[in-house]
Amino acid sequence: MSLEGNGVKIIAMALNEAGMLLRGRHWAKNTINFMLTSEIYCGVSIFNRISRRVPNPPDLWIRVNSHPAIIEPDMFARVQAGLGTRRPGSGREGGTPRSLAVFSGLLRCGECDGALMMMNGTGRNGVRRHYYACCTHLRGKAACNFKNVRIDEFDPWLVRELLDKVLTPETVRNVVREATALGGQWARDRQLRRDALVRELRDTEAKRGKLYGVLELLGTDAPNLADMGPRLRELNDQIRRLEHSVIKLEEEPTGPLDAPELDVQEVTGMLRGLVENCEDPKKLRTFMGSFVEKITVAGEEVAVYYNEGRMMSIGGAMVSSERKWLLNLGSNQGPTD
Repeated sequence: MSLEGNGVKIIAMALNEAGMLLRGRHWAKNTINFMLTSEIYCGVSIFNRISRRVPNPPDLWIRVNSHPAIIEPDMFARVQAGLGTRRPGSGREGGTPRSLAVFSGLLRCGECDGALMMMNGTGRNGVRRHYYACCTHLRGKAACNFKNVRIDEFDPWLVRELLDKVLTPETVRNVVREATALGGQWARDRQLRRDALVRELRDTEAKRGKLYGVLELLGTDAPNLADMGPRLRELNDQIRRLEHSVIKLEEEPTGPLDAPELDVQEVTGMLRGLVENCEDPKKLRTFMGSFVEKITVAGEEVAVYYNEGRMMSIGGAMVSSERKWLLNLGSNQGPTD
């Protein structure tokens, strides 16, 4: 997989998805990197790495052929060369395959439900390309017939389809409507919380007032005088906490109820423009992942599972409206609840 151009993180993800764990534990990218760069698999043990706790330069290391190799030296050398070209700052145009994919982490095989991973390949014309491939199929764990999909063709097409079928004025209007309704409930809940805090504050102040009244009336003759001092401090601390909680509650944003009326067409056009003009796959991944749950690909059919309410949040609560959108490579059917 490394020779095919896959990075250590992608390899770790593929092994974990296929269930090929490391003594029952999930693979980490650092472990994969260590294995790919360790000469021990070539039958070589290295000595004199450190002298008096100070690392020695590689030209002072002592290499000994100490055991049978399980990796050929030529393959090891080619892997090291490939790792060098994929390191940050190596001058490789475009970065890693993951950095080029918009829907990384969202795609599943529609036949076996395996995750679609990114891999490299060389076409008939010798051009290096990036593909989505079924992870479990590649590992021989599933008998699906998934055909690799070119990322440079699939991603732009699906972005356009999502904009046309999901990011529509109707969707934005529904989100605003549901968000406004949720905002009304949020305002009512906030008033209930404030009322409860104020009641507790007044009750605590009344208890403190009674203690002060006893002290003023009886002075040093008051019963349990030694216990009244700590109790007064406790009540004063409680009053300060409640007053602070009321102030924080008053400072909370009021939500969308006080927001100006939105022009749905203008908002929709603005969001489309941001997506269409974005040249950073990472930013597009973040946007798509904010409301797309998963995407399944099976032959000529692509199904998108999304939650349009996640386009807008109010006080940490999300509008709940889960949908599935099914399309057949260009021909679209409406969303179903």
